[in-house]
Amino acid sequence: MRIVRRAQWRAQRWKNGGGVTHEIAIGPDGADMANFAWRVSVAQVDQPGPFSLFAGIDRTLCVLEGQGLTLQLPDQRRVDLDAGSEPFAFAGDLAISAALVAGPILDLNVMSRRGVIDHVVTRQRLIGDQHLAADAGVHIIMAGGDGLQISIGQDTLVLNAYDCLIADPVSDLPIVLRGPTTFDVFVIGLHDGSGSA
Repeated sequence: MRIVRRAQWRAQRWKNGGGVTHEIAIGPDGADMANFAWRVSVAQVDQPGPFSLFAGIDRTLCVLEGQGLTLQLPDQRRVDLDAGSEPFAFAGDLAISAALVAGPILDLNVMSRRGVIDHVVTRQRLIGDQHLAADAGVHIIMAGGDGLQISIGQDTLVLNAYDCLIADPVSDLPIVLRGPTTFDVFVIGLHDGSGSA
């Protein structure tokens, strides 16, 4: 397992000047935007505009900070997201545009290559200890504020705001989350998406 602290984020400004993406983690090791199986990043969105198209990629978006944004989908549906909304999953192939409600936002963006990796993102407010079942996948846990304690076996780690723990498959060791109930915790599960047992 490893921790990626907020201070370690790698920033890349968008070519259109509309924002900045901070890559947190990408898999497998050494992958880039052309061949990744999964990618987790945080973006600062400064201007409205269309999303980039990612053929064959599934995406999930969560607003972390700011007044939110409105997504315009190809079927004319509108989706409003703010810092209290549930994660929004969608296909990266879709032509979606975003309008900012009132100023810039910060969002969490998870992507996985369809047929290779499946991902699920949950947003939860801790009430007491939260146990994550051990399984064959990878868990990525992001703290929404300071002081999140994570225990795996005998090891206990503390995450501050937007730090991430990447926990590779840990056989039968459960992951236990505990900490303040004043902020959200984001849990990303990554699993084999090939359909093999």
